[in-house]
Amino acid sequence: MNTKEYDSLCQWCGCCRKFYAIKRRHVYKCADCKREFSVTQKTAWFMLGRSRAAMGMLNDKAGPLDGEVEADETYIGGKEANKHANKKLRAGRGPVGKASVAGLRSRSGKIKAVPATSVNRRTLHHFIRSNVIEGATLYTDEALVYDDLAGYSHESVNHGHGEYVRDKVHTNGMESFWAIVKRSYVGIFHHFSWKHLHRYMHESSLRWNMMGLTNAQRMDVILGSSAGIRLTYQRLVQ
Repeated sequence: MNTKEYDSLCQWCGCCRKFYAIKRRHVYKCADCKREFSVTQKTAWFMLGRSRAAMGMLNDKAGPLDGEVEADETYIGGKEANKHANKKLRAGRGPVGKASVAGLRSRSGKIKAVPATSVNRRTLHHFIRSNVIEGATLYTDEALVYDDLAGYSHESVNHGHGEYVRDKVHTNGMESFWAIVKRSYVGIFHHFSWKHLHRYMHESSLRWNMMGLTNAQRMDVILGSSAGIRLTYQRLVQ
């Protein structure tokens, strides 16, 4: 058997011991589970999943936000009018059929964005308190869900009345981030599943947080941080 040993990680069992290249069939074989795989779309998806896990870890290591912080929420997903007839929910307009995401942006530039099971007061208050240091200044829109956040200086603009900027008070940074995320949804990914939405948010947030680096420099940082991240293919697709 014409084989060669490689150091890597098996997409099936997560083994990091050895796998072999079987050249005559252009496939690889894990030394532990003995399963074979080729460099296919599944392999690329697995590598991307591990990369996004590293991105999430890097975002978490950046720590909580402080100073002046914008808070906002949005809904991500396709329009009901554009869906095939058998996939339409027929339950109204607006956020129907979309996933809710909560976001924070420090005026120093850092973004934190996560899927939210709800955008009610309890969920958003918990998100802010978990990711913004007490004493910071929060800028939001007029949504009542942001009221009564004790421990923070809070100012808002009233989008409903056409007010988008009042001196330093605005959420334009978060709005810019949401616009980038939604353009990537339409032009690149075409769909974010709820199961993997947090991984897409990891990627989008880190791209923003590392906007001063080239693509090659970003990849160096991400790959340099991926050691020890245990994400098997089965866990990724479950």
